[in-house]
Amino acid sequence: MSMMVQSGRFGSSAVPVTQTDWSNISSGSSVNITGRSIGAASATRWVIVALAINYNAGRTINTVTIGGVSATRLFASPSSLGVAGSKTEYWAANVPTGTTATIAATLDGSMFDGSLFIWTADREPVFFDGKEDLTVSSGSYSLAIDVPEGGAVLVVCNNNAGTTTVNAISGWATGFISTVRDILSGKADLLPAQTGRTISITLSGGSPNPTYDGLSAISVSF
Repeated sequence: MSMMVQSGRFGSSAVPVTQTDWSNISSGSSVNITGRSIGAASATRWVIVALAINYNAGRTINTVTIGGVSATRLFASPSSLGVAGSKTEYWAANVPTGTTATIAATLDGSMFDGSLFIWTADREPVFFDGKEDLTVSSGSYSLAIDVPEGGAVLVVCNNNAGTTTVNAISGWATGFISTVRDILSGKADLLPAQTGRTISITLSGGSPNPTYDGLSAISVSF
């Protein structure tokens, strides 16, 4: 059973989050994806981008820009790996103009491929909690994350060695899915304050590899 935590930890209030677009990423040491939808222009619009990178030899995403605006890293999952594996990082920027944007990133090593996913909100997202599950078992992933009052949870599941066919899901809803890379994304928003909200998914088929695959999530307040 989830326990209530003190609301307003960061003066938060309920703000809806919209997932607007996504794209696959090709191999290389940089990302440059043009024409991605970021919703209606607004002085208070913030854009959050998650980059899920496969086989990133360098392990680190150095910079991200969204529509030419420098973004700030909210969370990196996992914080470290060996020379092979996958990594998901969440970045955010206030992008007041335009309805589409170029998502650009530089890495400190060459990646094999990946996907990126985009969400928007009409207020600055403040990082609250970040969790990951790298103990893959037959395509089942689960984590527990703390959530602020009125906050949102953003989720990426990299099942690169498996499939994107969902058998069961809890605590979030899937949005954009890369069936080519076997990476899923989604969210839950307008949430009550919770300690240990379960975010889980079970996928059918395939042979997930814990070296490469996993589930990550962040919660944000507004």
